Amino acid sequence: MIVAITETMEQVHKHLEKYLALHRELTDEREVMNAAIRERWGDVDPPMLLEQAEVNSLAAARMRLITDPKKNPWVTTSVQGDLFNSVPVRIPAMLIIEGKPRPYYEASILDGLEWWHARQDSKANEASGFREAAQQRDNESAEANNEAQKLEELVRTAIDNGVDPRTVMYARAQT
Repeated sequence: MIVAITETMEQVHKHLEKYLALHRELTDEREVMNAAIRERWGDVDPPMLLEQAEVNSLAAARMRLITDPKKNPWVTTSVQGDLFNSVPVRIPAMLIIEGKPRPYYEASILDGLEWWHARQDSKANEASGFREAAQQRDNESAEANNEAQKLEELVRTAIDNGVDPRTVMYARAQT
């Protein structure tokens, strides 16, 4: 039976730790690891599983490096050929091309165009999310202002009628 191992080493560790928490009676760490692996992945070779999980972790770390603009610096360059080389362009030092990391100088201008379109979409979605969050905060602020105005009116009414507002309590809600 072939089992696809898609988890990272960090995810495998979490599973092992959860298994240990549920099976405290097991005192041998190798026994815990083997039993946890059998429970989650069936009859797989533990060293093979751990190696693939580590490879997956490295691939995930590479993707984080490539997608994090602080770790993947911009390169200002030009395009090859006399027809294009007078146009300065910016591109990340590394790109994902056909699922593989590639340095910018192995990318075509179509790869760059695809990357910039994807970045534009990503930033537009991010901006939309920020607008929605801002609108929600504005709505919450308006609600707080509305409730505060109601209470200010109640305080004025209490004072106008000779009642100390500190003695006016909220009524118990009927549930």
